[in-house]
Amino acid sequence: MKKSSNRSMILTQKLEGISKKIFERYKKKVIQYIGNKPGVYALYDEKELYYVGRASDLAKRVNHHLKDRHSALWTHFSVYFTKKVQYVNDIEAVIISIAQPKGNKVNPRLGKEKKLKDILRKAIKESHQEELRELGLGRKKRVDSKKKNNNRPNLKNYFEKRTPLRKIYKGKTYRATLLKSGKIKYKKKLYNTPSPAANAIVHKHSPNTAVNGWHFWFIKDSENNWVKLSDLD
Repeated sequence: MKKSSNRSMILTQKLEGISKKIFERYKKKVIQYIGNKPGVYALYDEKELYYVGRASDLAKRVNHHLKDRHSALWTHFSVYFTKKVQYVNDIEAVIISIAQPKGNKVNPRLGKEKKLKDILRKAIKESHQEELRELGLGRKKRVDSKKKNNNRPNLKNYFEKRTPLRKIYKGKTYRATLLKSGKIKYKKKLYNTPSPAANAIVHKHSPNTAVNGWHFWFIKDSENNWVKLSDLD
């Protein structure tokens, strides 16, 4: 068992590839060697990963698996010690999510996957529709501009400080700044509303194409996600 001298590492020690027979035969010695340390452990059926778990006391947990429903399904084990017990949940979750061991029947919760997928799905759909419009194949949506503009928030004094805007267009990321005055600054030039600032970018690629800046520009919402400027409350 090799101890790392790097204090910034999450994992401090490891013990890999120990057979169940050795553990059963020299249980006291192995438990004494491992100690009651927190970390993540892996059970193997020969060389195939069978099960991944976490424990605040690794030796006690592996010993438990000699008698539970997994007892006849593994032949070797490995243990990985963590510096702090709060790390074990995330480490276990990542390993199970990637490796999908057959002994783990339930996938642990790992981040806001559904929300990220919804955001990605929406971004891809919007990109596809934009490409179709540029090719003249997309459906143009008719909007009552007078009614639409009445529903827009007044950008003047909407934010207490300068706020970044972003747009990924034609594979390139463009950035602008929404000022407290409500004007948009793009490449040292000021625009009174979002659309002229957006068309300053679009016209470089398609001079005869015009876009709605409220749908073009993205801004970070209260949850720090990039959303369309038109989604502002």
